[in-house]
Amino acid sequence: MDMNERPSQSGVKKFLKECPVTIALAVANVLVWIVLALLGDTESSRFMFEHGAMWPESILSGEYYRLFTATFLHFGPVHLLNNMLMLVVLGHEVEIPVGHVRFLICYLLSGLSGSLLSFFHMLRVGEYALACGASGAIFGIMGMMLVVIVVHKGRYERYTVRRLLVMIALSLYFGFTSGSVDNAGHVGGLVGGFVLCFLIYGIPFIIRKCYTEKLSGSHDRRIPGE
Repeated sequence: MDMNERPSQSGVKKFLKECPVTIALAVANVLVWIVLALLGDTESSRFMFEHGAMWPESILSGEYYRLFTATFLHFGPVHLLNNMLMLVVLGHEVEIPVGHVRFLICYLLSGLSGSLLSFFHMLRVGEYALACGASGAIFGIMGMMLVVIVVHKGRYERYTVRRLLVMIALSLYFGFTSGSVDNAGHVGGLVGGFVLCFLIYGIPFIIRKCYTEKLSGSHDRRIPGE
């Protein structure tokens, strides 16, 4: 019995050590949902509006906090479960190479960029809808992963640019062909995650790699006659 448990326990410890921010974000989302579920109906638009979901007219009235709080709210358990599965699976892959602090910054700002594009899109088309969910930030993780793969010359672990682009395309396709999906929020999160990760991880990675290669090349030089 002990022999079977030890690998599992070490695996859990390794997972927690590798991606503490991903786990913390998932736990935060779940706890928020549990608290709200105890207080009322998380599938009720009125209830979710009262507890921080994004509504364009409220943003125009100065309630800017909704752009952030909306990313930690979910309409019901299925909405929560789907997003948390994606968060844990993708977050684990990205947090390791990008780093804990940079991952957290990109995640939060990706969620915000998704909310902003969703907000401006609703203003442009004149059709308002209550919006919430972590999917914008999760698409941001996909954008971050794309940066990681590109700076690692087209492959990182089991992911390639082609494979990730197919996954992104399918995710966007299902969103655009389904009802009640905030596609603008998804696109905003994806673009935000890519740009932010490239700025704070991709560029430093490229500079560091070029410097290392240059330094390594200088060490290989030989003086004629040696």
